[in-house]
Formats: sequence, structure tokens, C-alpha cells
Amino acid sequence: MTIDSLEIIVLTCVFVAPGFIIDGVIKAFCPTTPPKEGIQLLRCIIYSVLQCALLSWCYFLIWWEFKERNLILFIILVCIITLIGALLIGTLFGILKSKQLLRILARKLKFNVNYPIPTAWDYYFSKQIGTHLIVTLIDGTTLYGYWGGDSYCSSSADGRDIYIEKLYRFNDQNGEWTENKESHGVIINQNQIEYIEFVSKGDKNE
Repeated sequence: MTIDSLEIIVLTCVFVAPGFIIDGVIKAFCPTTPPKEGIQLLRCIIYSVLQCALLSWCYFLIWWEFKERNLILFIILVCIITLIGALLIGTLFGILKSKQLLRILARKLKFNVNYPIPTAWDYYFSKQIGTHLIVTLIDGTTLYGYWGGDSYCSSSADGRDIYIEKLYRFNDQNGEWTENKESHGVIINQNQIEYIEFVSKGDKNE
């Protein structure tokens, strides 16, 4: 491998890869409607430029210390810093977006900002709040469960489904929920769901 090819790797790591990493992390926190390919690429480039600007001082220090003395170590450090920086920036933006902090600020400033999350389904489950829920299916079946840390909700535009980690038996007489110990959860396709009711407690019929 020549020096030129090594430098290409460094440039790719600094100016291309961060944007895709940041965009992927943000989407993990807050699913959005997939944009057109050109817009997606432009967004990733902007993220990469932003990271490069924020970490330029760090890249300069590494260049100054290691570029001439140890090229391999220089490349490794650049890749590590780029990866860590992209993960941190993506996490920060993801939290800001999922908590709607920028939207709240825009509202206070009297700006009308469109909601970035495409569906209420994506909005609620992206918050990852543990909650008991009552799922009513299209055929009239009612399921009582708990959606928590071991549950999962897909956000693919091609089809959504939900995995509920705990199921309960509901007592019509006293309104109590009794956990079904024999169950390991259930997967339900969104097309089978009529509606979902979220409740604060699972021990009473609220």
C-alpha cells in the first residue's frame, strides 16, 4: 500500500464516513421518513463537514505530533477519533431530536416547524418509555402486556410490527392483571392492530 492510498483512507475517514455514522445514530434515536438519495447524501456531507470543523483542532494536534514520525499510528488515531466523534455528535443530535428540544425552542420563538417524525407510531415508540398497554386487534381480541427494555418496535416504512415482552391475564371481576409466566412475549403486525391504549399501571382496570 502506497503513501497516497493511505492518505486517501484518512481523507475518506475524515470527510465521508462521519456523516453516514452520525445520520445512522440519529435515526436510531428518532426514525424519520427516508429522503431522496441526493438529499440523503447532502445531509451526510453536511454532518461530515460539521464534525471536521468541530474536531479540526484535534486533527491538527495529531498531524503535528505523528504525521511525520509514525504514519500508521497517525492513521489509527484519526480513525479512532473520527469514530468516537461521530458517535458522540450523532448521540447528541439524536437526543435533541427525540426530546424535541429544538422544536420546543422554535415554538417559544414563534416559529412553525414541521414535525420530523413521520408517524405517531414512530413518535411514541422512539421515546422508549416502559409502559403497560392494552392492544385491541382487528378481530376484536384484546391483549394486555408490558412494553419495556426487552421489547422492540420496528419502524420500517415497508411494514411495522411490535414485540411485547410480557403478557398478562385480565380479571374482569376485580380488574387485576396477572402476568402470564408461561409466555415469552408476542409479536404483532401493525396491520392486525385496531388500536393501542397505554396505561400507567398494570394492576388495575384504568
